[in-house]
Amino acid sequence: KASFETYNQLELSVSSRVSELTKAAEEYESIIAELSTIPSIANDFKRIVGPHNGRDAALAVAWLDENRSRLHNVVRSSPIHFAEETIGVAFRDLLRRCSSIRDEITFLRRMLLASKVVTFVTSSLHKKQLNLCHRWLNTFLPHCLAKVNRVSFG
Repeated sequence: KASFETYNQLELSVSSRVSELTKAAEEYESIIAELSTIPSIANDFKRIVGPHNGRDAALAVAWLDENRSRLHNVVRSSPIHFAEETIGVAFRDLLRRCSSIRDEITFLRRMLLASKVVTFVTSSLHKKQLNLCHRWLNTFLPHCLAKVNRVSFG
């Protein structure tokens, strides 16, 4: 019973954090949508989901809280007043911050799923089978689907 109560506490904590992060991500995405009319701005950063995203997401939320009014003023004003380089750098920074929030949401959901498995799957044999299935799906299945038939006639 103690593990179920601990899981329920974790689930409440994660769901409240996910809802906070979702609100921040939606605000970033609305600002990005307003600025996305500027040409030649690409999303060129690498996404890596892991425990480090918590720090990056917290920094992104704090930065948004601190700069919210300034961002809305920039969105309301005409982008013609700013150099395209400056807006491109700021836009990529917004994309990076929004991505770190989305990555943190993904990490929290994965962590919650792993804790659910640890809590509700009690048999060690079943846990081993789940791990083996996960490993096979992540390693062998993409390899099998990517295999090209190299037989050619002529």
